[in-house]
Amino acid sequence: MNDKITFSQYDRLQKGASYAKTRKREIGRHAFCADACDVRRGNVFRQSDHRQRKRSGGHFSPTRFRHKEIGKTIVRHWDLDAFKHWIFVDYLYALSYSLFFASLILWLMKRKAKSGLPYLLFAYVAVLAGALDWLENTLELRFLDDVEGFPKRLFFFHSIVATLKWLALPIVLAGIALLHKKPNKKEISTK
Repeated sequence: MNDKITFSQYDRLQKGASYAKTRKREIGRHAFCADACDVRRGNVFRQSDHRQRKRSGGHFSPTRFRHKEIGKTIVRHWDLDAFKHWIFVDYLYALSYSLFFASLILWLMKRKAKSGLPYLLFAYVAVLAGALDWLENTLELRFLDDVEGFPKRLFFFHSIVATLKWLALPIVLAGIALLHKKPNKKEISTK
């Protein structure tokens, strides 16, 4: 048996190790992100899926989406009993932050003497973010009940819900900053 390798074999091994490291980073980066940018980059598709997508005219189909496999590999390392036992804390957290943000926006509207639908929409978005968080938690619990039988389309829907929740929260914070910047009711009347 020859233990020596040629330069070309060594080069292939180095390229393979480099590819594995890059792929590991990509999987970590895309594990919880299911937005259209990742799909367009093609980092989350198998080679055969890419060929099928080309044959179908480039239309996206969530049934070919691979985030479910990545999610299954992540879940294998969790303590599922502890997760299921303590998930109620996440439900309480979603309820508390959505009510806090909505109440803060309504209080600022009253204090700054601002009314109208544009300002009220920020409060609705805060409540919507909490509802999306609850829906996300419920989908996660359903996923953990049957990891193998969980539909890929529902997993894709979970990713959309999580993305919408994280998009709603900066909108709420921007609304709070906008209202906080406005002068108070007393300052308006003295001018």
